Amino acid sequence: MSNIQGQVLLAENSAGDGLKRLKLDSSGRLECSVNEIEITAAAINVDVAALEVLQTTTNSKLDTLETTLTAIETDAAALEVLQTATNSSLTAITGYVDGLETLQTSTNTKLDTLETTLTAIETDQAAIESLLTAANVDHAANEVLLTNAEAHLGNIDTGIDVLEACVGSNKVNVNISSGSMSLATGASTSANQTTLIGHVDNVEGKLDTLETTLTAIETDQAAIEVLLTAANGKHAANETLLATIDSDTDAIKTSTAACATDLAAIEVLLTAANTDHAANEVLLTNAEAHLGNIDTGVDVLEACVGSNKVNVNISSGNISGFATESTLGDAEAHLGNIDTATAACATDLAALEVLQTSTNSKLDTIETTLTAIETDIAANEVLLTAANGKHAANETLLGTIDSDTDAIKTSTAACATDLAAIEVLLTAANTDHAANEVLLTAIDEDTNAIKNSVAAIATDQAAIEVLLTAANTDHAANEVLLTGIDQKLGDIETAVQAVQGTMTVSTLYNDTLAASGNTVSTVFTKPREVQNFTFAVVAGSNGSYNAFTEASVDNTTFFQMNSGQSFNTGGNAENFQDVGGGQVPNTFKFYRVRLVNNHSSGQTFVVKVCS
Repeated sequence: MSNIQGQVLLAENSAGDGLKRLKLDSSGRLECSVNEIEITAAAINVDVAALEVLQTTTNSKLDTLETTLTAIETDAAALEVLQTATNSSLTAITGYVDGLETLQTSTNTKLDTLETTLTAIETDQAAIESLLTAANVDHAANEVLLTNAEAHLGNIDTGIDVLEACVGSNKVNVNISSGSMSLATGASTSANQTTLIGHVDNVEGKLDTLETTLTAIETDQAAIEVLLTAANGKHAANETLLATIDSDTDAIKTSTAACATDLAAIEVLLTAANTDHAANEVLLTNAEAHLGNIDTGVDVLEACVGSNKVNVNISSGNISGFATESTLGDAEAHLGNIDTATAACATDLAALEVLQTSTNSKLDTIETTLTAIETDIAANEVLLTAANGKHAANETLLGTIDSDTDAIKTSTAACATDLAAIEVLLTAANTDHAANEVLLTAIDEDTNAIKNSVAAIATDQAAIEVLLTAANTDHAANEVLLTGIDQKLGDIETAVQAVQGTMTVSTLYNDTLAASGNTVSTVFTKPREVQNFTFAVVAGSNGSYNAFTEASVDNTTFFQMNSGQSFNTGGNAENFQDVGGGQVPNTFKFYRVRLVNNHSSGQTFVVKVCS
């Protein structure tokens, strides 16, 4: 004890801030803060208990986190399944879109074919209308020809009756008298025979024309039948094409309905995926907060474990009463007390050793727990890394799904636009089809009418052929008769010309015609036996006029016989000689002259007829 007399005892605290003098109590004993050590150990016990509570809470939260991560993995697996289904649906949708594009291309091709066919039908229709117009014109001409033929055949029949009367008597009665000759009623003169021959020639010419016209009609009918056959073939092709378009339209509708169903299912899956994603974000936020708290607690425990001890704070401050040489005697006296106190300290140290052993045991437990926590934290970090990877993959997947959904919406909008365009085209095609049906119905009706008209023409042609056969037979007989009659009438014609003598002159018009006036003479009725006659016009001085000869069968409707003759005279000269003279057709009985005054003043005109 005396060895430390006069010495200053220094010690270093746990803070490592230098040596400090030891402090003695009022009894000269070294102060040791055993209570503070016990309190610290108690606090350590309390901290360990708190750590156990925290560890239990951490384990519970880690279990919850593991459950959440399991749910995330399940959701990720479900999302993968949904993604696979979505990809499958997108592939199917792409197939549907490709199918729609193929159908659209096929529909456009068929519509182009339909348009070409309709154009050909319109062209054929125009050709048919032209043929029908020509057929109608030919039919009208045939009616005129048949009417004229009927009139001529009537005249022929009348002439044949006269000829039969002549032939029946085996002679031709001719009465000759002084100055004139009167023929028996119904007697045939040379002029009549010539007229008859002219009529027969006209009939033959018109029959030839009729035959040519009928041949043209038959040719047109054959062409019409060819066109109608082609039109029927195109109509059948149109019906097949429209049936194909209708089938393609049904397929498009079915495909569109399937697309709508798949899109609805994808929207439901995306809604569920968004809900799971929101829940995962909440769980990950909570897990991150808990892991932060755990990390803070682990840092505190690592500081304790790293020193392999529990730091004991020794009271510090301004220490008074340091030992000096003058007080070493007192210190030596106090050292005895220190020994006593040291023994007590030894006892306390033994207790501290027990506490330290307990503390070390608890620290070992804490270390084991911390090791387990570190292991769990490492596992959590692995799980969180995997979760973050899956979360990133999910975000990428959701971005892809969102992009694919936008593409699906765009494709669906394009499909809707295409379907609307297809509906417009189908509506137009249906309208054209309806118009075609109406047009084909009209064509069918016109064809039936043409067939009926052709059948009637064929019937009429057969009747005409019968009539022509009979007429040819009669004509052959007439030629035989006319050959004999012509020889006998030669002498009669010579005698008639000898007795015709002076011609009769009649005035048909004698009046003043105003400037630029237009007038007609009275009608000259030609006797049957008169064949040669002459019109003459006497005009005033400086006459300028046009003269026309007109004839009529019934004295009602007059036909112009010449293109008009223009005259400029010096006055009182007879002009317009031999108007209508010569062999006048026996068809006309009534004649007149029409005058047009071209002079600037009124002129007197006299119209005469010599017969």
